[in-house]
Amino acid sequence: MTTNASFDDRLTAWLEEDSGHRVPDHLDEVLVLTRPMRQRAWWSSPGRWLPMDTTLRLAPVPRVKWLLVAVALLIAVGAAIAIGVGSQHRLPPPFGNARNGAVVHETNGDILSLDTATNRETTLVGGRETDRSPRLSRDGTKLAFDRQVASGHQLMIANADGTDARPLGPPITEMDPIIWSPDGTRLAVDSKIAGETGVRIIDLEGNVTLVLRQDVGSPTEVVQDVQWRPDGQGLVLRAWLPGGPFGLWTVRADGTGLHRILSISDPESFAPALSPDGTMVAYSFIDEGRIRIVDVDTGAERPVSFTGDGMDHVPVWSPDGSRLAFQRASGNAAHVVVGSATGGALVETGPGFAPFAGPAVAFSPDGSTLIAWYSDTHSTWLLDLAGGPGEQLSFDSGGPASWQRLAP
Repeated sequence: MTTNASFDDRLTAWLEEDSGHRVPDHLDEVLVLTRPMRQRAWWSSPGRWLPMDTTLRLAPVPRVKWLLVAVALLIAVGAAIAIGVGSQHRLPPPFGNARNGAVVHETNGDILSLDTATNRETTLVGGRETDRSPRLSRDGTKLAFDRQVASGHQLMIANADGTDARPLGPPITEMDPIIWSPDGTRLAVDSKIAGETGVRIIDLEGNVTLVLRQDVGSPTEVVQDVQWRPDGQGLVLRAWLPGGPFGLWTVRADGTGLHRILSISDPESFAPALSPDGTMVAYSFIDEGRIRIVDVDTGAERPVSFTGDGMDHVPVWSPDGSRLAFQRASGNAAHVVVGSATGGALVETGPGFAPFAGPAVAFSPDGSTLIAWYSDTHSTWLLDLAGGPGEQLSFDSGGPASWQRLAP
């Protein structure tokens, strides 16, 4: 037996002899103090109802580790915020390319939408009323349209899915196309209300601002082609005095600052289109047959040269401003053509038509396709920018459709 083993045996014997189930001398005093006390409730001890690892005492953490913990928490909070923002409904920019949504159109006095991917059609606004000229806001969330009433027209507004339709502003005797402001909070309408003709802006509460009176004998007696500038602070329009000079004008949205950009002698041959960035207007003269561009701020103009022969007119811009589509007439036939906004080669697309009787054309939100409405057949077509016969959509419409813009 080793020395260590002998010591262990002696220590064990001593402990047994000393403890030996003895009762402490002070036990009576302890019982006197504790007998009146109630037993502690089970739920007051976390060790009884939480996992054991949560009741362990943690060792002190060095300062560097606490910093790492704080950084990790910040990252987690940032990720949560990003997820929350991403889950909200994103809106497309008012100008530039966007994702293609539904094609909204009028048929037999109702407003319908067509999903071009599935060819599924949905009635947005139906009923006994006669509704026409649907126009979607540039953010794709709201729908404005014209409802025929006894006095003429009633401007209506609804959600993009047709819900919550309501009148907006007073009844209108005469009304030209509805133009949404870039931010979707106002509409510009060339209209006649209570006997007075003029360009008006109507906000979403129905408040009406008369921007430009079309007084008899003034250079702006006749107004057409009202368009918003991208900043939402002004309009571009063409106006003229019957039998007198014609002009392309700008005016601020509050009615001040009326300014002539261009003075032209023949208004009927003029079809202006404001570029997406608001700096240029593309236009044409039927008798000249050339596409021209004028700078909105300076009035400086220049022709755009395209290959081939023909009479070119009624230009429209692609969403990103890089292309122009327009009608080209050659002999007894005409087609829609597409080319660079700087000129050069052209691509002929879609079915032909009689010269100067072509369709109303617009680019799809993503700029990859043209949508064209042919008034003689009330038919709507999708035209490939690469050329070809085009695809006729399944509905007849009393006017041009409106293509919904969605976030990319």
